[in-house]
Amino acid sequence: MLVKLQRILKLPSGSKKNLFYFAYLAFLIRSIIGTTEFSTIPELHMPLITRVLYVITVLLLLYKEASNFKWQKETLFWGSILLVSLLVTYQAKTIDIFASVLLIASARDQDINVIFKIFIFTIVTIVSYTILSSLIGIIPNGDFSSVSSTGVFRSRFTLGFTWMTFSAQMLFYTVAAIVIVYRNKLNMLSYFLLLTVVYWIYAQTATRNPFILATILIVGAIIYQYVKPELLNNRFVFWCAVLVYPATALVSIFFTAIYHAGGALEILNKLLSERLKFGQYFLHEYGFSLFGQKFDVTFDVAGMGTISLDSSYLRYAICFGIVFTLLLIIGFAIIPFNYADNGVMLLCLLAIGIHSLVDPQLFAFGYTPFPLLLSQSYKLLAKFKKRRRLVHTKLKD
Repeated sequence: MLVKLQRILKLPSGSKKNLFYFAYLAFLIRSIIGTTEFSTIPELHMPLITRVLYVITVLLLLYKEASNFKWQKETLFWGSILLVSLLVTYQAKTIDIFASVLLIASARDQDINVIFKIFIFTIVTIVSYTILSSLIGIIPNGDFSSVSSTGVFRSRFTLGFTWMTFSAQMLFYTVAAIVIVYRNKLNMLSYFLLLTVVYWIYAQTATRNPFILATILIVGAIIYQYVKPELLNNRFVFWCAVLVYPATALVSIFFTAIYHAGGALEILNKLLSERLKFGQYFLHEYGFSLFGQKFDVTFDVAGMGTISLDSSYLRYAICFGIVFTLLLIIGFAIIPFNYADNGVMLLCLLAIGIHSLVDPQLFAFGYTPFPLLLSQSYKLLAKFKKRRRLVHTKLKD
């Protein structure tokens, strides 16, 4: 698989930059297979495999950084972020955070297009094999189909994953990556095939949010390529992409904290499928901390059964702490400044911000490559600082 990937992406042999790509591939495979039914088969020894892949990821990244180490201001910046990730790792009892932040820091000198291509290649390969395996009976294809209170039948299958929404969530981020990387190469037939796959996954899983947002991304990419790019390349879309992260985080965290049944926020709670109400149970049980805490994503409530915490922002604020969540929101909010003339990227960042309000995959590497865009944070902050100095100098003159 590594040789094939190197040939497809035309990576230079022997380059130390490839260490990052192979580390990312190992971490990506580890993250994806953990969501499939293959992880539940004892004979495959998946816990051992995932540990080995984690060690490979960390060792490759540490070797890459050590072999290219130069002390500079950026080193202090990323060192501080890594220190925060270690505190969160200790407090939340999850080893993924340190490896994830190490990947982001190490991606600062990498080609984002190549990273996205690795993601697309890996997701398409593993997800296709998982779905096919479930359809022919190699692994379970869980059936959660039901009839609503209005008598509407909903077909919901897991397609080889441990939960019915996982394949749809992965597909949403894959569509986003595809329209960004290949937006000038896709034709109408390609877009039609993408729409067909998106609809088929929706028909199998009845997962509405990623279906709607993936469809919007495809239509937006068609408009950008064939109709009028100016509809996406403008200040309005840019500022929406910037402000969507703090705005949706505010809705998720602040409104959950002040929500009470029957109050003014009841309409919003219904629109968000009871997420404000469910979020309050988790807030009362865990509360907030600076650097996170051990956290169960599901919670048993008397009379309601098992509920889950789906909002990325609220989940991260409780599990990873206020400090890490603020860094995450600020980081995503400044990414659009690097893509002000890329309408498709802006649309994808906007869609991801909205998606994260109701789904918990914003920082989940098994679903999305977009956290690796945070590797541009230091350079963007340095640009802001330089621009402010220039403005200050002009005002003095």
